[in-house]
Amino acid sequence: MLNVRLYRASLLPLVAAVVAVAFAPAAVPAALTSQLPAGLFSGSAAQASLVDLVRSYSGRAPGPRGDEALASDVANQLRGDGLVVHETSASAATANGERRIETVIATSAVRGSGSVVLLADRSAAGASLEASLSGTAALLELARDLSPRGPRTLTFVSTSGGSAGAALAAAAVPRPVDAAILIGDLAGVRAQPPLVVPWSGDGGMAPLGLQETVDAALAGQLGTGAGRPGLVGELARFAVPLTVSDQGPFEDAGIPAVLVQQGGELGTRSAGVSTATLGAVGRALLSATQALEHGADVAPASTRDLTLAANVLGGWTVRLLFGLLILASTICAVDLLARARRRRISLARWFAWVLAWGLPFLLAGLYAKLLAWSGWLAHVPPAPVAPAEYPFRGGDAPALISVLAVFALACLARVRLIKGPSLDEGAGETAGAPVALLCLASLLAAALWVANPYTAALLALPLLVWVPVIAGEGYRPPAAGALWIVLSLAPLGLALAIEANSLGLGPISFAWTWLLVFAGGEIGPGALVGFSLAGAVALGAAFVLMHPSTRGTPDDVQITVRGPVTYAGPGSLGGTDSALRQLAR
Repeated sequence: MLNVRLYRASLLPLVAAVVAVAFAPAAVPAALTSQLPAGLFSGSAAQASLVDLVRSYSGRAPGPRGDEALASDVANQLRGDGLVVHETSASAATANGERRIETVIATSAVRGSGSVVLLADRSAAGASLEASLSGTAALLELARDLSPRGPRTLTFVSTSGGSAGAALAAAAVPRPVDAAILIGDLAGVRAQPPLVVPWSGDGGMAPLGLQETVDAALAGQLGTGAGRPGLVGELARFAVPLTVSDQGPFEDAGIPAVLVQQGGELGTRSAGVSTATLGAVGRALLSATQALEHGADVAPASTRDLTLAANVLGGWTVRLLFGLLILASTICAVDLLARARRRRISLARWFAWVLAWGLPFLLAGLYAKLLAWSGWLAHVPPAPVAPAEYPFRGGDAPALISVLAVFALACLARVRLIKGPSLDEGAGETAGAPVALLCLASLLAAALWVANPYTAALLALPLLVWVPVIAGEGYRPPAAGALWIVLSLAPLGLALAIEANSLGLGPISFAWTWLLVFAGGEIGPGALVGFSLAGAVALGAAFVLMHPSTRGTPDDVQITVRGPVTYAGPGSLGGTDSALRQLAR
């Protein structure tokens, strides 16, 4: 039933766009630089401050008195550096439950037109006690060495509670904010790239100008770059948005932010501390801060541009390419819909058939939220957190298994209890299945494209295969259908594998992280419905692809016209007066 000519013609604009995009890359924004005076940021002084902090404050979970005393000590030291200090206290949901978080905000007395924010988290998740406090020690040393002479205000922030504390700080820092650098573990013995973490929670990353500035400062002090994720890594992280580190809340609040730490996105779990590394990374932060304080403006929002070596491919080009790809499948789906209506093929029941396959995904997502509401998953934070803050333990296995069980039981109930059309019916009855499937898939891909073109690509690429295969004619054996299913799921599987690898998570820990994302408040009603619709389309496509079928004119269609196969109906070939006279003789 597919119009092959129309399918090929719908892809022609995409070919032209690919040629145009080949000439679209531009140069990566230049890094801002500054001349760092000799003798600034002493690694030994920061090390001495770190040793004193570790000796004085051993219990540093967010909320207890030890953390309050540490916050007060930090505030007093910042006041001693001539800064105006403001302390706030607010309740937030952390991995340790609902706690009061003390946030210390210190600014220079002379206010500029914008500001550069430096933030360090006082709390420690995992085993890296000294390394986690190295950020606070570096923050105090930076406050002593940095003198606000530029056009921008310097703001120093100390908080705790991981992502929850970062969210409170992002809401409390004085506006406007030009850039924020979040300071994590700076003293870990072993570096785990990337040293600069730019990801946001909405499928973007920090502006390239900010990343280049911090990366260049680190390279100048360490002799090596920060370890950028590369093109494939950016595609995967844009397509499946997830960040578990503290720069995420700042990016979500519209503040360009990066996290700098030795342990990569998850931080180090090593107890070792290197004074030389602490001094080198601290001087790099000092240089980057001065460059941001005195330099040109960086982009004010997160970006979805792709980096290609020394060039950058604008996010608009990716949106154009995938938009044209979705447009091609949509044109074919509309044509199939029109053909089906002309042939009076029943479609409503097949639309319901596809949508019903979304119920297992919807119920599994709601059940994950129920686990948090009921208290089975205690103290689930509303935003994604690092596995060290909420690790997977043996006692959590029943919760993870129960979600899979709910999904399996919902699929079984869908098959046994919900009556509807079957793919085992005659070809004339099942002709509406591919039409309904492709129409719903194209509509969902278009909606995803508006929100995030990279996520839409995970459906647009399979659609490129589904249109000719599902709507085509000819026999399709189950083995070929299985191959098409594997090819269709390859983009999603590759994106998830790259993301899990970049986070350093195994399959179980990665599944646990996503369970916490669903159980918390990160996945809202709209996202849950979109997830269910995507699951419905995927399962529907799998069933259609695996079912051996014959396209074209089905054998069980009732023949209502008699005569030669080439009979064209009344007209010049059979309805003229001369022809009727010949028949009368």
